[in-house]
Amino acid sequence: MTQKHQSVASVYKGFSDKYSLPSFKKLNNIFEISASLADGKDPKFFLRDLRRCMVEKVSECANFVEDILSPSSNSAALFYEGRSINGKVHEDAVLVLKTLMPFVRRSFLLDILSDDSGESKFITEIFCIWGDIQQAIKRISTSLELSWKEKSKANFEKYIG
Repeated sequence: MTQKHQSVASVYKGFSDKYSLPSFKKLNNIFEISASLADGKDPKFFLRDLRRCMVEKVSECANFVEDILSPSSNSAALFYEGRSINGKVHEDAVLVLKTLMPFVRRSFLLDILSDDSGESKFITEIFCIWGDIQQAIKRISTSLELSWKEKSKANFEKYIG
């Protein structure tokens, strides 16, 4: 265990004891918090920094799904992938977006009106839903990968001209 990892873990433990946060080891494995939270930061803002670290991954997942459901760019690949999902995979994508967006919006509010209780609640709630989100993202990603392997080249070519 590196010194940085130990320092982050020890600061986390203090907050975890006070707010009943999830296991540091499990949270760190998912969100890589020991790598993202630099030493030397004011421990007073630790939970805020932790939430921001977590919401980066949450936002990345929400953006990934949103791009597939509603490709707004001129990306032929996104348009092709959006057209290739259906049924359960489409339902998964909608559910992931509907589940994550309230957290993205609440994170913005916490940036404006931060308090440790709100930060800890956010951290715990994200952790609790993350296993389901991971499984849905896995199904979506697998389906998209297969769409590139199974669909004929001609199908994609109609999107690129």
